[in-house]
Amino acid sequence: MPFSLWYLLVAMLLTSIHPSNRIGANRVGDSSRVTDMATVRPFGVIMGTTKRCPTCGETKPVSKFCRHRSRKDGLRGQCRACSTAYYHANHSRYATYRHAHRKEKAVYDEDYQRVHCEKRLAYRVAHRTERTANRHIARARTYGDHHRYDTEAWKAQRAAWGNRCLCCDTTADLTTDHIVPLSLGGTNTLDNLQLLCRACNTRKGQKTTDYRPRRKCDATS
Repeated sequence: MPFSLWYLLVAMLLTSIHPSNRIGANRVGDSSRVTDMATVRPFGVIMGTTKRCPTCGETKPVSKFCRHRSRKDGLRGQCRACSTAYYHANHSRYATYRHAHRKEKAVYDEDYQRVHCEKRLAYRVAHRTERTANRHIARARTYGDHHRYDTEAWKAQRAAWGNRCLCCDTTADLTTDHIVPLSLGGTNTLDNLQLLCRACNTRKGQKTTDYRPRRKCDATS
């Protein structure tokens, strides 16, 4: 058997069993991606040690490429040297274009902000409880507490209290307060939450005052 035919058969066999032929993996012969394809890599995670730049045609270490999270191999298509050369070659042209269309860009930005301002505000109001819960989770982690409370259960608890401040009975500018502050070892759980207005929450400060018994007494009286 001729050597070239034997080599072709071996190459076809290796291609059929190579992990890169799986769905979502790199294809053999795709020179614009990372050349080391010994394993199937997750999306956006750099795998391998080298990559070929399609502009200069050279195969370089991955350290010569800038990161790009939206690409499957986690790297830009061009190497750093080609990207820098392209930027310097076209910088003046881009600057001239931006300067010539600066008024149109300002009008576009103003229209965009006006159209989407109400949408952003409506979204923030509709998801205020979830956004507050996410801030509490992030703050609790800084104190070593990894608990997170159920936002739907917290909404139900607020409704049971009439969506009123447990201290002054107002319905305006309500906030979620940790009875035992997170900075004093309190947990980010439902049994450590109470509903206070911003003024009462500020006045409470770092104290551990629990206003929930007052609401329970009022409900039973």
